[in-house]
Amino acid sequence: MKFGIAMIPNSEMIEAIAQLQKQATSICPLQPELGSDRNLPHITLLQGRFHDSVDWMQLLTELRDYYVNQQYDLSLQLTELECKALGWYFLIPSRNPFFYDAHQFVFQRLKAAMFLTESDRQKDVTHYSSLEQSNYLTYGYRFIGDAFQPHITLGRVLNPLTPENQARIRDLVETLLPLCSNMMQKLTVYRQGEYGSHADTLCSIELEDGESSCKM
Repeated sequence: MKFGIAMIPNSEMIEAIAQLQKQATSICPLQPELGSDRNLPHITLLQGRFHDSVDWMQLLTELRDYYVNQQYDLSLQLTELECKALGWYFLIPSRNPFFYDAHQFVFQRLKAAMFLTESDRQKDVTHYSSLEQSNYLTYGYRFIGDAFQPHITLGRVLNPLTPENQARIRDLVETLLPLCSNMMQKLTVYRQGEYGSHADTLCSIELEDGESSCKM
């Protein structure tokens, strides 16, 4: 099983992104379907296979305390839609130092616990950059270090979109997302689902009040 560590926006933002995807579905069949209970919109900090020795709740608690001590801003402003190779559509946030520092915080504590199976090594990574290929073949995740790019995955479509349809989805992003209050709300450990989705929440901790839960 693959796991991920993520930052989750507040409920208003989750609903706005889910509604955006539903409207975009009339233009193209983006998958998987996003929602508030399953396949949560999220910013992945790290993803892959990890040895069983990891204490996930301790990791989230330490990251949450690091956030409190550094007094980071939790604001989230999604600025653009990015279209990536093989049909990926990402919502890109404005630069927030907490995203980058949280990624490094998690990676430094978990890199020794990451591993690949032989099946993982057979994955076609020819469309990755050289750094992304190196990251994947070492740790099993492409977006590490200088290759880390904070994003919320809007979905994936198997058939390439025309420029006209990409423009229509960009219009939806610009129209729908600025209307909601954009804040990061909690940290989670999740089971990776289809297309790297946030399939099930396994552990979570609120960034503001520290309320936590874990079923691992």
